Amino acid sequence: CAEHARQALELGRTEAPVVHYEDMVVAQLFRRVRSRQELERMAARILGPLLRPEHRELLDTLVCYVGSDCNAKRAASELFLHVNSMHNRLGRIERLLGRSLKDWEVIFDVMLALKMRDYLKQME
Repeated sequence: CAEHARQALELGRTEAPVVHYEDMVVAQLFRRVRSRQELERMAARILGPLLRPEHRELLDTLVCYVGSDCNAKRAASELFLHVNSMHNRLGRIERLLGRSLKDWEVIFDVMLALKMRDYLKQME
């Protein structure tokens, strides 16, 4: 369908050589949200204080941790940190969020919020 192709072009700003509309489920869901501000509010409810400029390093740490399949040792290596420093940062992140990163529901929420932020950046 021509409409699906147009939407795939619009949503498919990715490094992948081929993007199929059917595979873009998260982006399709985000498109159904009424406004950009609503997506920003949802991401902010999940990430909260990590979005403040003074916590940028912790947000970057969280992004790396999630991108490393929640493997602290691998994320520490990618960030050139000692694994104990990574665990300290993760503890600070948990305290700021008031939630445990050992809970997969929390990880899901965090991943969704990070996807929202990526989607919003693509749509700028």
